Amino acid sequence: MKNKLVSFTVAAALALTVVSAYAAPAAKTSTKPATPLKIGTTDNDGLTRYKGKTIVSGILEYNMVNEAGFPAEFTVDNESKVMIPKVPKTNYPTQFALESDNPQIERLKLNKKKCYRIPMTIEIDGYYSSSYEGEYDGANLLKIIKKGTPVLTSCNVG
Repeated sequence: MKNKLVSFTVAAALALTVVSAYAAPAAKTSTKPATPLKIGTTDNDGLTRYKGKTIVSGILEYNMVNEAGFPAEFTVDNESKVMIPKVPKTNYPTQFALESDNPQIERLKLNKKKCYRIPMTIEIDGYYSSSYEGEYDGANLLKIIKKGTPVLTSCNVG
């Protein structure tokens, strides 16, 4: 009985040590909370440039097949809308174009003959917004922080 008790004590101590070793690094990492972009200047062409960088979540729509629209367009989810204050405020979804040849997007190794919707969290900067109908908003993709599973979708833009 005494040997079993010693073995159990040693096993418990090892288990705690292993759990502590894995838990310790997580406690050390601190992620800086994302801050909303600041509205910058608006030029004579109705283009508003934003200052800063931020983190947003949403859906990347990737479509290299159909040339209507943008090959890489990001739609921000409701929780992340506050990170991009719109001028003027609208009820439209917050969407913006990304460069489809951005190295972060190319690392996804998506088939360019297919179309996808991919949930993700990204870091952006250089956001700009146009106040004219038919114009688009855009941003620079700095980093893909978290990526969900790509889902095949129709390549027809409607």
